[in-house]
Amino acid sequence: MTGCSGFDDFIELLRKTPDDLQGGPSAPSSQSSAEQLPAVEQPPVVSEPSSEALSEPSEPSEPSAPPSDGSEERPLPPAVAEDGCFRYYYSFLTAEQQEDYNALLRGFRTHQLKIGGLSEDKDVVFAAAEAVYYDHQELLWLKNGGGTLYYGQGQGRYEPDYLFSLDEGERLFDKAAGAAEDFWAAVDPEAGDYEKVKAVFEYLVDETDYTLGTVNHSNLGGALADKRASCIGYSAAAQYLLRGLGVQSIIVTGETERTGHAWNLVWVDGEPYHMDVTWGDPSFKKNDKPPEGYRNYAYLLATTEEILQTRTLDENIITLPECTSSRNYFVREGLCLDSVDEYAERLSAAVDAGGNYLAVRFSSASAFDEAVETLVDEGEIFSMLRAAGILLPKCSYIMDEEQLQLTIFFS
Repeated sequence: MTGCSGFDDFIELLRKTPDDLQGGPSAPSSQSSAEQLPAVEQPPVVSEPSSEALSEPSEPSEPSAPPSDGSEERPLPPAVAEDGCFRYYYSFLTAEQQEDYNALLRGFRTHQLKIGGLSEDKDVVFAAAEAVYYDHQELLWLKNGGGTLYYGQGQGRYEPDYLFSLDEGERLFDKAAGAAEDFWAAVDPEAGDYEKVKAVFEYLVDETDYTLGTVNHSNLGGALADKRASCIGYSAAAQYLLRGLGVQSIIVTGETERTGHAWNLVWVDGEPYHMDVTWGDPSFKKNDKPPEGYRNYAYLLATTEEILQTRTLDENIITLPECTSSRNYFVREGLCLDSVDEYAERLSAAVDAGGNYLAVRFSSASAFDEAVETLVDEGEIFSMLRAAGILLPKCSYIMDEEQLQLTIFFS
């Protein structure tokens, strides 16, 4: 597989790297400072309303084609380092920050308690530490990349915060890497970028439960080894799995109405998109959980405009590309509809495939409103389900007016 190598490869890389920046000042100055990367520890708030049951009326009595893309081809950012990892955060650092980044990376990889020979400027060191943390989520023994900087005598020394020992970290990484290898082996090697991204999205939604209650919830080991993670754990695992498939991905952070949040930016055929696996997984909702098997595809390949409807972006060391392509999941899967007339055909296909819900997006507000009126208010969904072979249908629905998305569950 391509992408970040395993722990043994990290050690081999370290042997080839000069260690002239290791060590530190003979004694720290009385001045010190510490900074923790933003915590993303609380469950996000979903923009969609709770699902509602549908009742068939006693007397049961349209969106346009997917918008054309029109976007110009975008090259991948030039951020791939010599070790094969996609160093997007690194590419935004100054030369001085990059020097500290490399020194910190060497120290983090071997769980050093004191990493010396750094800049005295705390802004330089903390920016480098943040960049290492987000570029290298495989270093899962790091605790948010945080630590304490001691400076004096012309240089700085960084003392990282670690979640656990290097041996414990190696064991967890090996378990997570084993799960990743099994996943990669099941992906068609001829698959395109979109198929790979969708496979990672669905795998993590199906195999991981949202939690904040474990020591590993904020790293990829939580998602891949323990199968329990918070948003940063989902995002770290998505980044790692995608890089193993040769698809570039980074972690993005921001704020929802209630708390900090993390998700991914992915490049599909050179075009950037937002992807929020956590919000694709209904397990993070404490109440009003949809039926088993539901995946929310609203945040699989979203534009910047769409993602900003539910959150703000953190201001940090990187600049994000504008995501403008409308070729989202619904467009690619033929589920962006023009009219209710198209809905019956998609519903029949979903029933024939053994599904228990159909999620579609409409290409205009007028088409969405007409579909809601026809399917939900007038109860036409029941006639369509009977025509598809479900004789005594029961239904509930989720309606997202901002995304023009209608999901109807049936049995």
